[in-house]
Parts: sequence; C-alpha cells; structure tokens
Amino acid sequence: MRRAVLGCDTNADYSFYLPLACLFWRRRGFRPLLLLVGDPGDWLGHPQRKLEVDRSRESGAEIYWLGCFSGVRTSTAAQVARIFAAGCPGVSDEDYLLTSDADML
Repeated sequence: MRRAVLGCDTNADYSFYLPLACLFWRRRGFRPLLLLVGDPGDWLGHPQRKLEVDRSRESGAEIYWLGCFSGVRTSTAAQVARIFAAGCPGVSDEDYLLTSDADML
C-alpha cells in the first residue's frame, strides 16, 4: 500500500490544512497516515480540531495519537514522528511510505 505520512500538532496554522492534504494524497493513490501530537481529547474536544480530524477520516486517513512528550516542543514531535511511521500497527514491510507536510499543497 502507498501511504502519505503527515505529522501535526494542534497549531491551527498547520492542522487547518490536514483535510485538504489528506484529500490531495488520497486522490493520488496514497492512503494518508496521520500522526497527531496530543491526546484524542486535545483534538476532539475542540470544535475546529474535531472538524479537521473528522474530515481527514472521511478522506480515508488512518490516525494515530502520539500523546505529548515532556521537554519536547509539539512541533518537533510532529516532525520527528514521521520517521517512525513504519512502526505503526498495520504498516507492513511492503508498504511504500512518503513523508509530507500538511501545509505543502
């Protein structure tokens, strides 16, 4: 399977674009794999972020919640997490992983 890996924190300057990025990659034959920094409550408890998650899921995104890391900026965690996407459940050795940014449209 071809997957586009995107990491993001709750910064609206980036999270706003998640649904569009997911749709973009889906239409190019990639399944979006989102690595979201924070807990589900951080995202689903806020109206705008909930909408971003819901619309991303509608585009077929697979979502993993990373939690927070003490002493690490959330933006750094979102960037670095992408290189560990191969370790996510459901990702096989035969999958093709492409890293991307939510705002790289």
